[in-house]
Amino acid sequence: MPIMNALSLQPIRLVWLVCAGAWCGGVFGNEEKVGSEEGLTQAGVQAAFQILRKDYIRGEELNFEQLNRAALDGLIEHLGGGAKVVPVAETQVVVGEPEVRQAVLAEGIGWVRPLTFAAEEVAKWTGALQKLKGQGCRTVVLDLREAVGAGSFEVAAALLETVVPSGQVLFTLKQSGSEEMEVRVSSREPVWEGDVVVLVDGETGNVGETVAAVLQHEQRALVVGEKTRGATVRYQTLPLDAQFALQYASAELLLEDGTSLFQKGLEPDLVVGMEAVEKEAALERMAQGRVRELVHEVARERFNEAALVARRNPELEDYLKRSAGEETEDETLPPMDAVLQRAVDAVQAKDTLARAKLSWKAPAEEGEKKEEILKAPKAVPVTGSR
Repeated sequence: MPIMNALSLQPIRLVWLVCAGAWCGGVFGNEEKVGSEEGLTQAGVQAAFQILRKDYIRGEELNFEQLNRAALDGLIEHLGGGAKVVPVAETQVVVGEPEVRQAVLAEGIGWVRPLTFAAEEVAKWTGALQKLKGQGCRTVVLDLREAVGAGSFEVAAALLETVVPSGQVLFTLKQSGSEEMEVRVSSREPVWEGDVVVLVDGETGNVGETVAAVLQHEQRALVVGEKTRGATVRYQTLPLDAQFALQYASAELLLEDGTSLFQKGLEPDLVVGMEAVEKEAALERMAQGRVRELVHEVARERFNEAALVARRNPELEDYLKRSAGEETEDETLPPMDAVLQRAVDAVQAKDTLARAKLSWKAPAEEGEKKEEILKAPKAVPVTGSR
């Protein structure tokens, strides 16, 4: 029997108990106080609906079908991403071709970006890390900002195993209606043991969000970007009728200490945002294999010694073009990825400080002999005749 038919068998109970919270902004699941934030009682909610059905100027619109639909809409809104009604066609969307992009952004810094988070990408992900390691990279930037649908926690665990030590607890899955916990532990030696930076944003899927959350919690990675959606749950899909299906959270991910990110999201260590237009332009460059151009800015040509040798004056050439109403090469700035730039800046700053090997000595404690500082003797003027 379709779920909607089952719900419609008891429309009155559904209307009074659920729709009340939907229309009055109430707290679902609270038997004593359902309704507004002021604590409207269940009896008050029912009285409000009786009055509206009787005296509202368009009371004929408040039939059981409309009230049931309002109840479902309110419940889904209250669940905040925990459930949604989607067209059946969306549940049958074919995932794109599995691919993991990789590149060397700067000396010692590699970049990896999975596109679908499908199981087939785990091997490609592993191969990309091994290749970057062979190219001398000491830090890898895991770009998890790809906008994809709900994925598998099996994939999340497999990706995490490539960068965390063997025997490390990754996360726990809490199944709905069950007291048992499903604990995931890393069962292999990591492929990558160098530094890790993770990029996330509001479009990061549940697999990418899981990877980022675990690495941040274990202090294994620096997380850069924007706050995530808080969709670290396993989704299940059931058909409602021939056209629509219900997609809802059936299992919740918990970190090692029991922390849940569901409906909360992951806060980055370094917050950096980008506009939608900037993201689209950056994605286009990435698809063309030009990710390095999104990090390194190209200096504008100036009238310098090199220009003199070449018998050119770039500044004069640009001025003449602008005077004639023509576009110059430097008039439109190339697209940049601010999140990726800040990640590279953070890594390079860390490497620079590490190479400096600064040693700040603590002040001497009371009674401890202070270090003597040798001073050069002052020059004494010599007077007299030659």
